[in-house]
Amino acid sequence: LRKEKPDVFDILTKYSIEFIEEGFDVHEGTDGKPKKFDFNILDDTGRVVKIQFGNAMRSWFYDCDPEKIQDIYRAMKTFSDYCYKEENILKFPLENGDTVLWANTRLLHGRDEYRNVPNDSRRRQTLIPVNRIGHGSDHGE
Repeated sequence: LRKEKPDVFDILTKYSIEFIEEGFDVHEGTDGKPKKFDFNILDDTGRVVKIQFGNAMRSWFYDCDPEKIQDIYRAMKTFSDYCYKEENILKFPLENGDTVLWANTRLLHGRDEYRNVPNDSRRRQTLIPVNRIGHGSDHGE
């Protein structure tokens, strides 16, 4: 996007578009008051270091002039379209017993549909959040 659609890249990196990871509408600060989510996807050199994107997690809050909201929506749609381009997808089937572990803000991920077979309980999906030092996260059970 930075090379092909710099205007879209600029919008997605300039405006605060909050994606809520914890499942709450408001993040509470240590003082109990709402705090703003830290949305920095670029480091000081302009390198992309984090992407959080998912329509199910998108917040209602946009830190911008109301006139810019449609531009932001168009930019998010363009980003989503790029994510689903065949050349940007790595797809591999998981076999019985396979496990996948990834850093949630370093890899955009999804899954294809799965058709359950009546009376067949072989498929089991377990999500276990893990922090960077390998212990269970405070955000999951």
